Amino acid sequence: MVRWRFIINVFTRMRMITRKGGLDLKTKGTPDMASAYSKPWFRVAHKRRDTEVIFGHWSALGYFQSHGVVGLDSGCVWGRSLTAVRIDKPKREYRPVSVACAGP
Repeated sequence: MVRWRFIINVFTRMRMITRKGGLDLKTKGTPDMASAYSKPWFRVAHKRRDTEVIFGHWSALGYFQSHGVVGLDSGCVWGRSLTAVRIDKPKREYRPVSVACAGP
């Protein structure tokens, strides 16, 4: 159960990685709110730059696209919008489509 709880926390709360490669599960805001000792997980160098990652669950970030990473959470739960992209486009030329959401 402890292992499952940790896995769920990583998938739903990981936003920042520390300089030493540890997880910062407490920082919630935007990347510019990170401490001097951490940075967004998608800015950490990794070997698989040919793999694209599409993720959600970071509404403070909003729609985000950069270097093989697409963040889709645009804050629908907070009354902003619901965003989607078509992943069948050639060369991954994503164009977000958003619809307004009712507030909480």
